[in-house]
Amino acid sequence: MTIVEEKRPYTVTDAAGQLVAGRPHDGVGSTIALTPTEARYELLLGTIVPDGTPVVVEPPIGPVSSIDRITGTRGSKDWDFTVAELAQYLRVRSERVTSVYFKVMRNGSTS
Repeated sequence: MTIVEEKRPYTVTDAAGQLVAGRPHDGVGSTIALTPTEARYELLLGTIVPDGTPVVVEPPIGPVSSIDRITGTRGSKDWDFTVAELAQYLRVRSERVTSVYFKVMRNGSTS
């Protein structure tokens, strides 16, 4: 005996790629008919919502700027810094790691 599931309408969200449940769709806000089994994973991903649920499209944010602020945690302390400060830190850190690497490769040790 085969159980036939009835297809239901779902609305595509902005989290969807080109395919939803392996099928192409007509873009954000469009409707796609899926069985509950086909929709289960997509609902968990947030790529679809049950039809009639309002779809909020977030405006895209611009590219990251060097003055954008970042908050990070190291140990139990929170740190607040700019993207430029992080980039500088990573650049210096990378130079140190590279320097130590080549020293070890040349001499066989860091001393």
